[in-house]
Amino acid sequence: MRSGWGRDAHIPALSALPQFEITAVSTSRQETADETARHFGIPHAFADPYKMVQHPDVELVSICVRVPFHHQLGIAALNAGKHLYCEWPLAATTEQAQQMRDLAVRKGVHRMVGLQARGALAFSRVRDPVAEGYIGKVLSCTMIVTTPTWGAEFARDTFLRGAAASR
Repeated sequence: MRSGWGRDAHIPALSALPQFEITAVSTSRQETADETARHFGIPHAFADPYKMVQHPDVELVSICVRVPFHHQLGIAALNAGKHLYCEWPLAATTEQAQQMRDLAVRKGVHRMVGLQARGALAFSRVRDPVAEGYIGKVLSCTMIVTTPTWGAEFARDTFLRGAAASR
């Protein structure tokens, strides 16, 4: 099974919350959607996300694909009257993000942008000494991170194509 934010972060996190039941998953190919659904015990698998957002068992859509797809998938979910959780950034442009916000308000559904990394221990370990003045005035910073999913080495081609996509 391939890796991605959906499979490695969103599905396990939502599965651990008693308030949520994952009813459907969508990937770009039916075989990977079926494999993911089977692996996690999810009842419905779709290769077409637009069909998934129309399914009556789906109440909330979690978007964890590459940023260029956030807007079109978010608009589809919102138009279907679904609540929306979208990985940061909400959209590729401010105008697209405003369209999504306005549509959510008109439809009366909740929307949220995922900023879970803000609470990550690694960021706190950098933020706190800076905030306390221990380091001084920071003029520039580079942070390189690997994860168990991506391995100890982070290949340049993976970075350039947006490794955090599950679609």
